[in-house]
Amino acid sequence: MWTSRYPLAADKFDDGVWRQTREEAMTRMHVELHPKQVWGLIGIDGDSADAVLRMVSTVDSHPMPNVIIENPVNGHAHAGFGITTPINVTNYGSRRAVRYGLSIEEALRRAVGGDPSYPGG
Repeated sequence: MWTSRYPLAADKFDDGVWRQTREEAMTRMHVELHPKQVWGLIGIDGDSADAVLRMVSTVDSHPMPNVIIENPVNGHAHAGFGITTPINVTNYGSRRAVRYGLSIEEALRRAVGGDPSYPGG
């Protein structure tokens, strides 16, 4: 899922965010998942109290997410689905690949009942 050799990372945003090696970045609290030129992770936002249950109950409708982050207070959660081959979203990338990725994202969002206005991962 990693597409950047030097992701942006920080412990506190007030102290600044800078590029670090993957090994250094993994010791930080906040780490860039993928650079803005490459789409390597599909993020889905679940705003229901049973969001985690919806994300893990696949029943042939969707693959299991690579990561789930839950808010223990209200049960809302984010799911991350890793893309095996990252999609180049610059002008040099394939528009067809971007459209295909967006269709997969929409299908996953519908399968887990995700928020339609979430801007993505």
